[in-house]
Amino acid sequence: MTPGWIRAMQWMIVILLPIGFVWLGTGWVRGRSARICSRLCFTPLCFVAFSVVARVDEGKWQCLVCGAMEERVICFGWALENGPPESVPDFEDSRPFERWYKSAVGTPHEHDWVRVGCHQRSNILSGGVACAEYPYSGYFRTLPSLDPNLAAAMVERTLHATHQERRELLLRFGDR
Repeated sequence: MTPGWIRAMQWMIVILLPIGFVWLGTGWVRGRSARICSRLCFTPLCFVAFSVVARVDEGKWQCLVCGAMEERVICFGWALENGPPESVPDFEDSRPFERWYKSAVGTPHEHDWVRVGCHQRSNILSGGVACAEYPYSGYFRTLPSLDPNLAAAMVERTLHATHQERRELLLRFGDR
């Protein structure tokens, strides 16, 4: 369920941004009555467009490199809220891998976040649940139990891979 303040923020985006766009976009229209008429015509269209576009994505995200997990609420690509997940079932818990990564690898990196599990996705007009294709575990369960040199080499390879290469490597790893 989307928190109330995020819902209010969605409504503010849907109300204020279209009005701003219409007022700025029709400022060039000459004549007061023509400007008022154009603003009255375009404002409802902008409301409808923004109510469809203002999407919120709420769920768990995981770093493909270090296994860190966050719960996030995202609107227009901006994280409105993020933090550690409130509760994580054992099969999803990547904290042991995070500790192993810090002690065994410890290489600083830029997080490469992907959606994991089910996400609530909605806009002002509708909502629903979408499940991410990326699996929760796989590599972070098995990797620390491998030969330390092999595990370090695999992590080193994922560190220098692109986002798409990382996804493919880790998804193939989960197939074994």
